[in-house]
Amino acid sequence: MTERPDTPAAPAGQILMTKKDRKEYLQDFHLQDDGKYRYEGSVYKTGLEPGRYRKSRFRFVIFSLLPILSGTAAGCFPPDVFLPRIAILLPYAAAMVSALLLALCGFRFLESGKDGTIRSYLYEKTLERIPAQTWFLTWTAAMTAAAGIVTALFSVTVRRPVLFTLWLLCIAGMGAFAAAARKTEQIMDFRP
Repeated sequence: MTERPDTPAAPAGQILMTKKDRKEYLQDFHLQDDGKYRYEGSVYKTGLEPGRYRKSRFRFVIFSLLPILSGTAAGCFPPDVFLPRIAILLPYAAAMVSALLLALCGFRFLESGKDGTIRSYLYEKTLERIPAQTWFLTWTAAMTAAAGIVTALFSVTVRRPVLFTLWLLCIAGMGAFAAAARKTEQIMDFRP
């Protein structure tokens, strides 16, 4: 079975699709007279006016990218600053994976229409997952910071207290930016 080269591509972020998923996805696209496909599936609309929606959309994308940048900055500190222990590294790694997934959601959300609508398949892959992702990211960042503080309290000395404080601020920033992304997503208020 060969595919037409101009058929709609798989949804963003979904490389492997089962035949059933692909069939469901393609049901929303219909061939026009000029040979191009047009999306005629369901969409979600925001309740915001266009100017406020554009600002909220921009803020959401920025807040979804800032946790990965903040986490990367925290990872660039020398190891003796945050006293690397398994209790710190495991939640930090989980927070970084979650921050990466949140950043991918932000990029996928850019595919939404500038007119305040988002296709249903894109909504399911981005905005529908935001509450769980931001919750997980906030808690893993909090666990990382708590483990760093407990480790510092029980260690003999903290060699670089100023850098340790900056490291804690970077970790706290991951959670704060995730919470801000969640709040911005709630403000946009998409409805079917």
